[in-house]
Amino acid sequence: MVYLSNNKENAGMGSMRRRYTNIALFKKKKIRLVSQQRYFILEIRRFRKILSQLDIKNRSSVVDKAMRFINIDMKSETVVKKTGRFNPEYRKFEFVHCHFTGIGFEWDFPHFALIWDIDPYMDSVLVIPTTSTPRNEHIDVFSVNQIQGLPKGNTYLLISDMTRVSRKRLEKIVYNHKKHGLTNPKLQKSWENRIHQGIISRTLQLPSFEKIIMNQCGLNMVNGLTLYNGLKFKSIIFYNFDRASNVLTYRIWDKSENETLTLIPPVATSALIRGEHREKKLKWLNSKEAALRSLAKQFFEEIYGI
Repeated sequence: MVYLSNNKENAGMGSMRRRYTNIALFKKKKIRLVSQQRYFILEIRRFRKILSQLDIKNRSSVVDKAMRFINIDMKSETVVKKTGRFNPEYRKFEFVHCHFTGIGFEWDFPHFALIWDIDPYMDSVLVIPTTSTPRNEHIDVFSVNQIQGLPKGNTYLLISDMTRVSRKRLEKIVYNHKKHGLTNPKLQKSWENRIHQGIISRTLQLPSFEKIIMNQCGLNMVNGLTLYNGLKFKSIIFYNFDRASNVLTYRIWDKSENETLTLIPPVATSALIRGEHREKKLKWLNSKEAALRSLAKQFFEEIYGI
């Protein structure tokens, strides 16, 4: 009969414990894997049940949206190990393709968008959707003219729809510039203040100069359409209209001092003009239709002599 020494016995017991531990871990992993497989099967069945309750048109739409979302989510992101920065690099004022997958009135499908806020170390990007479809202009919806590298026609920024997205949704746009070669379409920095006016107006609920003239100054008007057009989409943080002197005191949100304007009354008799009639003509000055803009200019020339 052979007796094991204490060391050999302990070693044998340790080996057995490791073996049983490995077996237990394997069983747990197998159970977990089977549970995951069952979960996926149940979810697929649930998805099929949902689809079966839809008509063909909606069914196709839901499947398409789900596949687009999955493809975007599976897209890999590259981070440069040495710097920790995302690659490719995107910059503020750069136009990109943004792959939206929205519900209801949210943005859906690929659209051009302007990068407004971006951190090279973060996945989240603040973008302003754009459109080439002509729009009536507002403080937060306006044209930035033709952009090189984008389709022909004016590009409109829709600050009202500004949103944050993952970098996975973005795709570079490259075009051949006559002078600089292959490059990305960008917005000139000179538009920055105009964008700020729209963001501030929406965020702080500040009235635009246009709204103050439209609703707070009776039938009085700025003495000159050029002057009015330069002020109408400014966000106003303070204003006061003195009806006795027709003096409007106001301060633009990014200015430190108040400014004043003496408004003019209609030269025609007040019987020929009503507040709602004038309001409509003020809106026509921002119309996408050239004919309406022309009629509005004619109105202010006849009624106010400007």
